[in-house]
Amino acid sequence: MITRLALVFVALAVCALASPKLRVSPIPLYLAAGAVLGPDGLALPGEEARGFLETAGELGVLLLLFGLGLEFSPARLLSSGKGLLTAGLVDLLVTWPLGFVLGAIVWGPGAGVFTGTMFYVSSSAVIVAFLISSNRLAEPETEAVLGILVFEDVVAGGLLVMAALVAGRSGGGVLVAEVALALVVGLVLGGLALRGSSLFEGLGRTLAGESFHLALLGALVTAGAAAAAGGLSAPLGALALGMALSEVHWKDRVEKAVRPLRDVLAAVFFFVVGGAITVHAVTDLWWIAAVAVLLATGGKVVVGLATGRPLRLNRRRSLVLGTTLVPRGEFGLVVATIAADGAALGGFPSQAEGLAGLLVLGTVLGGIPCAQWARRAKREVVRGAAGGGLGRSGPREEERDA
Repeated sequence: MITRLALVFVALAVCALASPKLRVSPIPLYLAAGAVLGPDGLALPGEEARGFLETAGELGVLLLLFGLGLEFSPARLLSSGKGLLTAGLVDLLVTWPLGFVLGAIVWGPGAGVFTGTMFYVSSSAVIVAFLISSNRLAEPETEAVLGILVFEDVVAGGLLVMAALVAGRSGGGVLVAEVALALVVGLVLGGLALRGSSLFEGLGRTLAGESFHLALLGALVTAGAAAAAGGLSAPLGALALGMALSEVHWKDRVEKAVRPLRDVLAAVFFFVVGGAITVHAVTDLWWIAAVAVLLATGGKVVVGLATGRPLRLNRRRSLVLGTTLVPRGEFGLVVATIAADGAALGGFPSQAEGLAGLLVLGTVLGGIPCAQWARRAKREVVRGAAGGGLGRSGPREEERDA
């Protein structure tokens, strides 16, 4: 197993080295490496090593969202709460129906519930990794991205329950219990994000060296596990913990501790996701996947342009917001596994995982370059009135954008 893992990490290192020379984000290269070397390609990792890589990748996602939480205090998000709520609702009302209509036309209304959910939820892991690698955490639209991702994660729990009902995996009583549990856990995570800094301030000063690193990792995994047990996504728990630590005086120690491990394990995660893309899916579903990618991309761009004004972003930054939200990822693959058990969904269960994998690949390969282009685009390309940019002055922002 060690030899196989060594080859995987060498391949990831080559992708990381090639990224700046090719002037592209390393994320598509990691996905491509996973597709070529994964189970449907050269099958390099093998069964035993793949289990290790999947677990390491899950930890990488937690570290990505935890790192994002460190950059945003709850006060900053609450100051734009109304605009972010509006943006989240627009996102839901635009992208989910697009996916539902496509699935309903091709496979039927039951499948539409699953394709709508695949369309709706953007990939937190891909987007956060892209924001970090492109040094965009301080940009005004990044707060809007974070707010929409949080909204999506909260709604995603309910959509998963609905998908399980359609697939026949749970009953009405179970639905009520799961929604109630998710609400309780959500409130606890919200309280952690809002008040956690005072709780952890003194504790962090008493720890150093190994005890500090192990306590931090233990708290991160526990927060993720608690969120997952409550029917929410594990990364949402990691995000709440990061926000809780965003205002402690020893935040710099936290960032230095998690950064190396985050970068390595995030690359592993993208490799694993790339391995979910199969050859038969490309040959059987290419035209459906092409339509899905175009609709999914267009939907998020519309969301960005429609929500820019409530978020006080100019048109150019609204376009950046929309294109940044395009990549889909791990959540769509989870939805596909639920669909695989849906006997009443016709031919969709056998094609769900293939569609999800191609949707991930297409939106990542297309979405990241679109976001890079939108960020570089001159003011003449997309004209619009200057906005405040969540606290930034409009004229100065326009001058910088030009």
